[in-house]
Amino acid sequence: MVIRKHQFDIGFKVWLRQRTWFWFVASPYGDGGTIGTAASEAEAVRAARASVEAVFNGALAQGKTRR
Repeated sequence: MVIRKHQFDIGFKVWLRQRTWFWFVASPYGDGGTIGTAASEAEAVRAARASVEAVFNGALAQGKTRR
C-alpha cells in the first residue's frame, strides 16, 4: 500500500515494505528527489514533510518555478 500526500503543492509517497517504512519526495522542479526510511509510518510522514519543506524553502531562496 502506498500512501500519497501533499504539502506546499508538492506530493510525496510513504509505503511499508518488509517492516520498514519508506518515503519519497520528487522535486517538482525537475532536479531529482529524496528517498528515506523510517521505523514507523508517523516518522516516515514527518521526514517526508521535512524534506518537502527543504525543497520548498530552497526553491524560494533560488527563485525557482515549477515545471
